[in-house]
Amino acid sequence: MRFIQHYSGSAGNLYQVQSPMGRLLIDPGVTFSKLCKALGHNFNGIQGCLVSHDHKDHCKAADDVAEYGIDLFDFSNLRMKQINQVGSFDVIPFPTIHIDRSMGFIVRQGTEALLFVTDTKNITQRFNVQFTTIAIECSYDRVKADALFAAGKINKFYREQRLTQHLEINDTKRYLREFCDLSQCRELHLLHMSKTLGDKESVRQEFETEFLINTFIAGV
Repeated sequence: MRFIQHYSGSAGNLYQVQSPMGRLLIDPGVTFSKLCKALGHNFNGIQGCLVSHDHKDHCKAADDVAEYGIDLFDFSNLRMKQINQVGSFDVIPFPTIHIDRSMGFIVRQGTEALLFVTDTKNITQRFNVQFTTIAIECSYDRVKADALFAAGKINKFYREQRLTQHLEINDTKRYLREFCDLSQCRELHLLHMSKTLGDKESVRQEFETEFLINTFIAGV
């Protein structure tokens, strides 16, 4: 499986999982025109669209996607099953700490397994899975956010929203170190990054050096 970040952040999100057996969309949180452009106006093989929660930056084009004829899977509004069949993919939703009924996903196909988790204050679940790809939120740096707030460069609402609803860089690292089996992981994708992290390329290199895994960031 191949994971692609088309858009990632508070301005809008859109992710895609590709394999020889089909494609999945995750979090259509941009306009439908942007979504179409990102996909090259090619919807062939898309077997479904997963929605992690109902904030607009994650579900803006959800109704348009459904109207286009793509099955929409919003597990926040469904009774959760342990394993859900979405085309050729197995999808396991799990709760995140963000808003009521927000979800992360494990996506499996054959020997490949993806962990997708964004928009969460913390994550402590330990999954008995050897992930080949991990896509995880790395939203802000607490020290830098405090310094920007003290300097008047970000407001109190922005600072508090980061602190109470999103995953801090050191918590991202701690989860990868302490809760994940990284032995089979080929790619690490950092999601929903904010300006409080500073230079994103430096952060990408920092993770790649520490975890010895190819690391990717949208737009970098």
